[in-house]
Amino acid sequence: MKKLVLFLFISFTILLGKVEFSGDYHFKKVASNVYTLFGPIDEPNQHNKAFSNNPTIVIDKLGVILIDPSGSQVAGEYVLKEMKKITKLPVIAVFNTHIHGDHWLGNQAVIKHYPKVKIYAHPTMISRMPVDGPFWVEMMLKMTNGEVKGLKAVGPNNEVVNEQIIQVGSQSFKIHNPIIKSHTNTDIMIEHINSKTLIAADNLFVNRFGMFGEDASILGNIEAIKYAKNLNLENYIPGHGEPKNIHAGYQEYFTYLTLLYTKVKENYDEGVASYEIKNKILDSFTPYHKWIGFDIYFGKHIDKMYREIEENDI
Repeated sequence: MKKLVLFLFISFTILLGKVEFSGDYHFKKVASNVYTLFGPIDEPNQHNKAFSNNPTIVIDKLGVILIDPSGSQVAGEYVLKEMKKITKLPVIAVFNTHIHGDHWLGNQAVIKHYPKVKIYAHPTMISRMPVDGPFWVEMMLKMTNGEVKGLKAVGPNNEVVNEQIIQVGSQSFKIHNPIIKSHTNTDIMIEHINSKTLIAADNLFVNRFGMFGEDASILGNIEAIKYAKNLNLENYIPGHGEPKNIHAGYQEYFTYLTLLYTKVKENYDEGVASYEIKNKILDSFTPYHKWIGFDIYFGKHIDKMYREIEENDI
């Protein structure tokens, strides 16, 4: 099964095309002491060297809290280099939002420079590391055509739970894990209480699509976004892509997922087979046709949504 998933990821990367990683990505100020590096929106490849997510930093007078240092040691070094353009303070804590390696394999670079730093994550992510860690190392090596040689799986070492408050210096973080399955079954969303900012990670995408695996739920993802929206925070940071309005960063993906549910449910209720739905509803999703991966993932999203609706109907 894992070999099949690996093959699919590599195939998808080839089909999605490549964005040259030129280094023209820099941290942008989101709040008074919060910065996000909105990275390339293609999937990991030899050009971006597995830098394809949105690392975020929170600056305290004691040091930097880094969330999701990207997908390789090379990408992690780039994140740290860009961080040092803003502050010379050390990294004093790291959060990993979920099990997908494009978000946490950059831990290797962080630990190299700051070996005693605590890395926080969902307990299920930590328990899955013995198997998933080597799997993601192999995947990133193949997806980048060997551009990240020397990559090692440096996983998180501190478990967190839903609604836990973590104090780092004068910065307060609240962990949100309201749904067992959303993007994965290892997701945490991280609220920076001081700035009313939510790092929602891959519960939110913008201008790009991702897959929903067996450890995921589209319905759960919808509920996670509803939950996030109801927190009434000031800023919402997605795992990939830069939203048009950071203050409502949940809206674009939420609109897509809820429309997907509505259209698939209508056809399910009418007795339409899953494989027949795509062509019937394609025109309703025109605003998303240009999102990276639409041609690859849209049909798969329909099938996943159909199966979840069917399961709930039994």
